[in-house]
Amino acid sequence: MKPEIKARWVEALRSGKYEQGRGALRSDTNQFCCLGVLCDLYAKETGEKWAEGGAHGEDRFSLLGNDLVLPRSVARWAGLDGVDPDLCIHGRELGVSGHNDGDLDVGRRPKPFTTIADAIEEQL
Repeated sequence: MKPEIKARWVEALRSGKYEQGRGALRSDTNQFCCLGVLCDLYAKETGEKWAEGGAHGEDRFSLLGNDLVLPRSVARWAGLDGVDPDLCIHGRELGVSGHNDGDLDVGRRPKPFTTIADAIEEQL
């Protein structure tokens, strides 16, 4: 990952300026998943606009046609190898979206932005 973008992403996740959400990059109530925060940094730098509604519902925004998954162009801009980079948090390796969203059916609690930021800083 590009060091300058990683630093901005980690800072944004820790800033308290983004309310954490699950299941979408950005909800219509301006809750963001951690990948949505990265998308927002991209949008602010490039001038790309979020679009209301998404392929998976009107209760979300999309960026570059994506409302659930990090757009490949954002991943390339950030210097990521894929659209859902793996992180190991508390001994469990998952894509960053899995740590953000959790899965209570299998006993995996969502991780807060600060925990995800620490892992990004150390591992990407």
